[in-house]
Amino acid sequence: MHQPSRSSCLSAPVAIPLGLWSIAVCLFLAARHISPDAVVRVPAVRIAEHLPAQAPQWAVDSESGDGLERAPCVGRFCSVGKLAPYRALDFEIGDELKRAVRARSWQGELVITYANVGGSAWVTNLALSLRNVGIEHFFVLEMSDLACDALYNSPARISCGWSSWDLAGCKSEKDTVGSVERMWFIRHHYLARIIGLGGVNVMALDGDIVVNAMPYPTLHDPLTLGGANLVISLDNAALSVNVNNGFLYLRACKPGGQTQRVLLEILQRERNFCFNRSVYLDSGAYWQATDAAGITQGINANAVRAGQHQPRFVSAKDQKIYQDVLTSAFCGRHLALRYEPTSVTVVKGRWSEYVRHFSGGLSNEEMLRCAAFEPHALVRRVFVF
Repeated sequence: MHQPSRSSCLSAPVAIPLGLWSIAVCLFLAARHISPDAVVRVPAVRIAEHLPAQAPQWAVDSESGDGLERAPCVGRFCSVGKLAPYRALDFEIGDELKRAVRARSWQGELVITYANVGGSAWVTNLALSLRNVGIEHFFVLEMSDLACDALYNSPARISCGWSSWDLAGCKSEKDTVGSVERMWFIRHHYLARIIGLGGVNVMALDGDIVVNAMPYPTLHDPLTLGGANLVISLDNAALSVNVNNGFLYLRACKPGGQTQRVLLEILQRERNFCFNRSVYLDSGAYWQATDAAGITQGINANAVRAGQHQPRFVSAKDQKIYQDVLTSAFCGRHLALRYEPTSVTVVKGRWSEYVRHFSGGLSNEEMLRCAAFEPHALVRRVFVF
């Protein structure tokens, strides 16, 4: 990958610091470990009565449920009452995604979130919080047709679609881990496709987010975030290896540009692992050189002595790959530090050698320098994580 530039649609991204970090960690991890088979009741919400063909009206406060309406939304991005509900089919069929984007976007803006059936209550709360600030231009990407039905036919009438996409069979619904990971990776697949459609800026939110204010004035202000193509939340230090993709805002990104290529590279790296697993095991080439040099070793069952490099469940795997791919773009070389494809221990005192091997020859200090960027002190009241 080349060093990012404005012309290729990936200026140095602007990061939003996360408030209430200890709570964020719990929510972020919990959202990814909800069982896809869990039975969750969509909370009963009192909203203004409307016929199915009508546009949704103002929702009650999504946290208190007290029926009190907020002040009317003012500005060109207010879409509540202006868009009809939309029930999409499988986004992998024909132009279904294009139709959904056209039906649910407003003023060139679209918000998407995603969930399995176990996360339906989460995204319902997010959807109602969006309406409370005046945003109706959203849809939920569900992992099954039945889960979308439940959202759309609920009193909240939440617009949604579903997808049969499964990363070329790599993320199967037949096993619990595969179904959860499919939910993680599916957002990158559809963000790349939406960029390919052109003409719309897209905000992607994890389902455990609550929106407390209209974000677009800040996102479009030329003195704050208005010049950034990619706005992303940040876990801690302002480094591309620390980004948190629970919040993403992609603006004016062109088909074939850097942002789309980053998204596609995330998927390709996971495909490489899925279909070439032997490369990453003990007999494979991935760890061969570093194991032989005493830099790395496998882990046995009790993690006490050297063992084997084995596949294992990795929390928020897509985010770790995202961090590696974004850092690769920043540093102009292939880098793979955050995501370890199979179990491994870096031998004590050998971290700098590990970094040099998996960063294409960079020292740890060089890697940190090219991964660094300037975070933006966004007002924390806009998003609560």
